[in-house]
Amino acid sequence: MSRLPWRNLVLAGAASYALGSLSPAAAAARLRKADLRGTGSGNPGATNAARTMGVPVGVAVGALDIGKGYLPVWYFRRHGTGCAEVAGLAAVLGHVTSPLLKGRGGKGVATSLGSILALEPIWAIPVLTGFGLTVGATRQMGIGSVVGSLTLMPTSIVVWRGRSGVAFALGMSAIVVYRHRRNLRTYVEQVRLQRTVHPRPPAREAGAALTDEVSVESFVAEEVLTEAHAAQGLAAAAEGPAAAAAAQGPATQGPGVAAPAGEASAGDGPVGPSSTDPSATGSGSAEGP
Repeated sequence: MSRLPWRNLVLAGAASYALGSLSPAAAAARLRKADLRGTGSGNPGATNAARTMGVPVGVAVGALDIGKGYLPVWYFRRHGTGCAEVAGLAAVLGHVTSPLLKGRGGKGVATSLGSILALEPIWAIPVLTGFGLTVGATRQMGIGSVVGSLTLMPTSIVVWRGRSGVAFALGMSAIVVYRHRRNLRTYVEQVRLQRTVHPRPPAREAGAALTDEVSVESFVAEEVLTEAHAAQGLAAAAEGPAAAAAAQGPATQGPGVAAPAGEASAGDGPVGPSSTDPSATGSGSAEGP
């Protein structure tokens, strides 16, 4: 780039800046008597032109803005890559700082895309991909433009065009991001507002969830204890009828079978007079009247 004649660089910069300063959006607004500054974002670009004057007008403005970036780069490329890169940057600067609009030009997205398409078309693939995915996720053109422009820097390193190519990509990204600083602030405020309106669940809900977990654990412990009792009953039944009869005690023994002396317990209840106990019968008759 340093070997190029300075007059070619100056000519490329001046001519491209003059072409970029022309505003198709402002011209269309004058013809249609539309208030471009007082509608939407107030930006004299393709997106705001579509909001103010309709989608067909916005598409036409966008195509002309792309042409403002494409034509000077395509023309001055014959004088070397350095001249083409200077022409692209100058066209974008002319668009965003147009003297015809008192320095209040557009944001340079479409003009930057035109310059990229003329200089290195493959760079446009990641730029448009990042732009499309971000707009689909956020529904905001400005944030999509910022993300798309930020992909230009790593792309210029992967698809190498020399140091001047990296400088060109850095300059384009810086211009677009700077012009969208208001969009970035607005988006950050929107995210903060959403977090304020929809806060995280309070601590009491977390405590309620913990109580539910403890209740479930208690239920499981009771089920395990019930199964243990059932297993003990099955083991006792498996010992045979004799063990079951011994466990039931003398209360279940048939008539005519005397229980051994001293075998009665508190759990057997009171034992009445029996025909097999003569002393009990005698004492009972002696205590009578």
